[in-house]
Amino acid sequence: NQHKEYFQHVRMHCGNVMKPSLKDNSGSHGSPTSGMLHGIFFSCNTEFNTGQPPQDSPYGRYRFQIPAQRLFNPNTNLYFADFYCMYTAYHYVVLVLAPKGSSGDLFCRERLPQLDISSNKFLTCCAEEGELVYRHAQDSILEVIYTEP
Repeated sequence: NQHKEYFQHVRMHCGNVMKPSLKDNSGSHGSPTSGMLHGIFFSCNTEFNTGQPPQDSPYGRYRFQIPAQRLFNPNTNLYFADFYCMYTAYHYVVLVLAPKGSSGDLFCRERLPQLDISSNKFLTCCAEEGELVYRHAQDSILEVIYTEP
């Protein structure tokens, strides 16, 4: 989710390509991604009863949905970037998706713990009956940073 002006800018000035931007200093103070990693930030939350994104978002009224397999597949590495307590029933988790061999992958490989894409507590991608199936934790607010345009 973003504001209308963001998507207009992407259409008019970026050739319909969302460009990575520098991660700000929000989150844990010691996170090696803050002020260092470039990426595109996606929410990865869905409603437990519908599997659809939440109706409301603090990031803007306009939504762009992208099929998960475009960003997350066996050619992608998954890294744990940040976790912080929200002092509620939910906690905030930040993961990084980086295509294997990309500059984002090289950055993360040196600084972040890599997760097994088919078996971890946050976000998984597994082949089942010839199709990729995705699952995510329902007890956390999950943000994904994709490192490429």
